[in-house]
Amino acid sequence: MCSKSVVFLMFMLYNFMKTKVMGKEIKFDSNDTSIAKLIPIKQDNKQPRCGGQWKEKVKIADDFNELPEACMAAFRGKLK
Repeated sequence: MCSKSVVFLMFMLYNFMKTKVMGKEIKFDSNDTSIAKLIPIKQDNKQPRCGGQWKEKVKIADDFNELPEACMAAFRGKLK
């Protein structure tokens, strides 16, 4: 099956679930045998997380974004 078909099927399944059966359990059967089951994800009533929880608790090195050329060459498959 080509990847465009898979994406299309996932899109169709998402839309089906969103409009028809949101919050319900769905079973897929083949020849009177259950082969898959989709169940809703339990939604927690937690407060959304806010940023800044680690502010001033973590220090990022000044050279964090710099990568030695030898490491970059290894990523490219050109070991030195």
